Amino acid sequence: MQIRHRGFTLLEVMVVVAIVGIVAAIAMPSYQRYVIKEKRIDLQTGLIQIAQKLENYKLVNNDYGATNANTGYAGNALLNPAIYGSTVYPTTEKARYNLVITPAGGTTSAATSTTWEIDATPIGASAGDGLVKINDQNWRCWSKVNGPCTLSATSNWDTGP
Repeated sequence: MQIRHRGFTLLEVMVVVAIVGIVAAIAMPSYQRYVIKEKRIDLQTGLIQIAQKLENYKLVNNDYGATNANTGYAGNALLNPAIYGSTVYPTTEKARYNLVITPAGGTTSAATSTTWEIDATPIGASAGDGLVKINDQNWRCWSKVNGPCTLSATSNWDTGP
């Protein structure tokens, strides 16, 4: 009586490994783009929350340059990260975007401003994702190529040059 061994040959295993490798090579870039897009959507939500904080500050203090009695900060609220959160986003994990708020009235603490713009520049793993902006009128834009983008009232942040 002859004993028959069961199993896979080396060739069969190598074919399966090659197929898995090809599928992974195709799927990985799509997954990475998906992750970057989800992080950008998270940033866009964060920018809207920052805009709300700035508008709440203006509502309480009548402008962005007023002294906030609650924080003791005298000067332009647009230049004080304590009012709106941080100069990077997100704050709870590794930063993916640098935030810069530019008041229209100037960048000194004495400047009073009635308008502002937030620029979110991608860094690190998100570096190729493009510039994201919002302003006090809730106009938005996203540039896929880290170049300039034009704020628009009709932008939904999903399209860029």
